[in-house]
Amino acid sequence: EDSNSALNHNNSISLQPKIMSEPKKMSSSSFLSSSEEIVLAPTDVICGRGRICAQHPGNRFFRKLVEDHLDRYAQANTKLAKSVLVTTIIKMVRHQSPNGGFLKKNSKTGQYEVVSDRLAREKVGQTLRDALHTKYRSSTEAKRKRRLHEMDIQSQQMKHMILSNQHVSAVLSEVSSKICDDMEDSKVERLFAHANSVILTELKRTRSDPGPIRNPCSIVI
Repeated sequence: EDSNSALNHNNSISLQPKIMSEPKKMSSSSFLSSSEEIVLAPTDVICGRGRICAQHPGNRFFRKLVEDHLDRYAQANTKLAKSVLVTTIIKMVRHQSPNGGFLKKNSKTGQYEVVSDRLAREKVGQTLRDALHTKYRSSTEAKRKRRLHEMDIQSQQMKHMILSNQHVSAVLSEVSSKICDDMEDSKVERLFAHANSVILTELKRTRSDPGPIRNPCSIVI
């Protein structure tokens, strides 16, 4: 009877479902133990400033990743969408790195250490924001230069049109001959207003009908 009870007890134990413990999430500090020295790899991203950080192959790869995802980041209209994009970039960096992806040099020991997940996310987010700002600023500056260039071309075309048109030249000469120092301001204003009207009419006529030019002498101000 005792043996049967023991057997039944063992069977009841074996029939119980095994509860598997949930695996611990891997944080960036879990890639290497603190006692193990990290050797900087070409695929690591150095968190910091200066020429060494900027020229490191891993940092150049990281900037290319940011550039490739910049349009998606700009179009993301929620914090969740932007957070998911940051996570994607972090995973891509860590996939290339044997050390955990994002490292920072300890000023006291001179050794590289893996930064926390929080710092890695701050690094990616700030780089995305800076790149987006630079892109918009460059785009705005390029548009401004393009507008100035177009205005300069239009100005040169207008100048050439005025100088090459006998009608317009005659009007300008007529205005210059009639202006004198003792002329009243009201008369000067009327003179220029009428001259502008004549010039504008002639330029419109030239654009729509570039035919023979009328006798400039027929223009009266």
